[in-house]
Amino acid sequence: MYEELIISGFGGQGIVLAGSLLAQAAIVEDREVSGLPSYSAEVRGGASAYSLIISTEEITAPLATELTTLIAMNLSSLVRYESLIRADGLLFVNSSLIYDKPVRQDLEVINIAATQIANTLGDTRVANMVILGAYVTKTKIVTLNSLFRALEYFKKDTAFNKKALEEGAKLLERN
Repeated sequence: MYEELIISGFGGQGIVLAGSLLAQAAIVEDREVSGLPSYSAEVRGGASAYSLIISTEEITAPLATELTTLIAMNLSSLVRYESLIRADGLLFVNSSLIYDKPVRQDLEVINIAATQIANTLGDTRVANMVILGAYVTKTKIVTLNSLFRALEYFKKDTAFNKKALEEGAKLLERN
């Protein structure tokens, strides 16, 4: 198993937390992980991304350059990273904030109204958890239980974030 992905959005969407949580969950499952956050610390709302490689084998190059998956939380992320996804790759789109269709036709596009679902849960800040729950359910890269264990490591509002992860997972459990 080998997965290259980027989770991207703007500052305040919990991009770095989502990437760090996924990395920690992969470590819980004894996977090899390379993660690189990128963000504008001085500006809330600036670009934010987390590049990850998760593998059952040794990782020899630490940068994700040919993505198997992109999780785009806003339009600028879709525009910036869509071209890096390999043919037949996965594209998760936060359809609450992205209304444009992807340019490429050779991708499996999964629209998740992450911000809207998070809002119905009571806090749009868990949109990252909603889309992450959908992602791990679709890809099986890690289990939801590993994400729950990783949440405890980060000492986040475990019950609320867990609920958001479960809501995202429910969207794709039927597939």
